Amino acid sequence: MRLAIDNAALFGRTVEEFVLPDGSAASLRELDRRFSLRLGAYSRVVEIDKATAVRFRSTQEVDGFTLIVLDKSESNCRHKMHLLAVRGAEVRAWDLGDCKAPPVASISGDLANFDVSTGTRTTRYQFSGGRLLYGDLAPRMAPVSASATVGSGGRTIPVAVVPARVAPADSVVRDEPGGKPPGSGTNAAHAAVGSAAVDGKPARRVSTLPRAELDFERKEQAPRTMYLNR
Repeated sequence: MRLAIDNAALFGRTVEEFVLPDGSAASLRELDRRFSLRLGAYSRVVEIDKATAVRFRSTQEVDGFTLIVLDKSESNCRHKMHLLAVRGAEVRAWDLGDCKAPPVASISGDLANFDVSTGTRTTRYQFSGGRLLYGDLAPRMAPVSASATVGSGGRTIPVAVVPARVAPADSVVRDEPGGKPPGSGTNAAHAAVGSAAVDGKPARRVSTLPRAELDFERKEQAPRTMYLNR
């Protein structure tokens, strides 16, 4: 990311225009196969380096920053995501993705999650408070079966067990020491499933395997920072 004088306004073409959360206008332009972004009334623009194609995805206010999400392609990387976090004249930028597929975004009022999946591994990038943290999610557990003893005769029948789910997105940042989400532990990690019945008598309840948790070590990806008024 670099700042430059807005030559694209005179000689380039407008790729997309959109409105920022504060009501000001923004435009994505291209000049001589180089892409740039103009924000509001600033005369300086943000150049998007190494891009062969750029597409606007979304913008909204996240924890005091205007977060702009762009899909970006490079000559040797088809799928990459470009994030811009703007507050006043300050612009912070990050690139993320594995080039194979666009990251899956989930954005709320105080944080934004971007999941990059490769096989059974999912890496979550999380933006909050002007920082981008990342870490691996635990793999999803496959459904398993268990048996329960029912009735006075001691008959045993198979009982399906609901597969565990990955911890919710809002538990990543607000975690306890050690990187485990609040409420995790032996009691919280086991959920009883519904009971079966044979001959009108209820089956004994069985538990799932421990819940899949975030293996989130709170690593930080440093931003590239620029100022539109300098």
